[in-house]
Amino acid sequence: MNGLQTWLFNFHWLRPMGFLLLIPIGIVWWFCVRNSGSQQPLSQQVSPHLLKHLVVNPAKQSRVQPSAVLLGLWLLGTVALAGPSWRREPSPFASDTSNLWVVLKLTPSMESNDVLPSRLERVRNKLHDLMQNRKGSATGLVVYSRSAHLVMPPTSDSGVIDEMLQSLDPGVMPGEGDALVNALTLVVEDIERDSVAASILVIADTCEHAQHPLLQNWRTSHRATVQWLAPVALDSSLAGLGVDKASDILNARLVRLTADDADIDQVANHAKSSLVASTTDPSARWRDDGYWLLWPIAIGVALWSRRGWSIASGSLT
Repeated sequence: MNGLQTWLFNFHWLRPMGFLLLIPIGIVWWFCVRNSGSQQPLSQQVSPHLLKHLVVNPAKQSRVQPSAVLLGLWLLGTVALAGPSWRREPSPFASDTSNLWVVLKLTPSMESNDVLPSRLERVRNKLHDLMQNRKGSATGLVVYSRSAHLVMPPTSDSGVIDEMLQSLDPGVMPGEGDALVNALTLVVEDIERDSVAASILVIADTCEHAQHPLLQNWRTSHRATVQWLAPVALDSSLAGLGVDKASDILNARLVRLTADDADIDQVANHAKSSLVASTTDPSARWRDDGYWLLWPIAIGVALWSRRGWSIASGSLT
């Protein structure tokens, strides 16, 4: 999921009724344009050889006209008033770290050794490093195959998670399958019940194509921040494994497994900045980004300090 898609997914207006101001702006603009053309009355009162010295030569006028700037300022002001927003603003009383839910797939494919010693063993090591990186922050664990199961609710005791991971393998699961949507639903129910800021890390080497429409329905209903760590060899095709499509549907940041800590650093940094509370948390307000438009508005207003910049009454052209 790239930044543009995430922006489009979250973008909305906080005060859409502000666009009603476009109606009086349009009426005023139409009235002024309709009543423009004040040179014709002057031509009837002033001799032609004098008139050419009294009016501005259109050929010498600046390409940037005061009327065009004024219209632009009106429009920018209306957009700013409507309150464009695409990101949450965490409560000032909330913790500066968010919970991280790990959703781990436990199927026989996770025991493949295309990455040594095996995909699952590398995941255990990576999660140990991740929890050390996020020391003091809570981590929860859900595993899934044919069904989804809660292993540990969010806890800041990384030792407990480590012990659980060492005892988990595909043999403890009730059967093979892909219940990723069930696992995500299990996590979101806990997030919304506790009304805490949290993000989700999916760790899976494959995703069945039958899950894609289910993931689409889940994504439509939930805004939780999702990342996806793919524990496969770098030369593996994520598209063929179904991971590329699934992560795209979930608007998830897709991270490839690396030999160093680059992958863990990416996950930790993104989780640290993902203070997105559940949709039921009243303190998770949407940030009003209309204030950024005040800068171009201020620059446009400053143009009126230029000599000769004015708009005659009843004319905007």
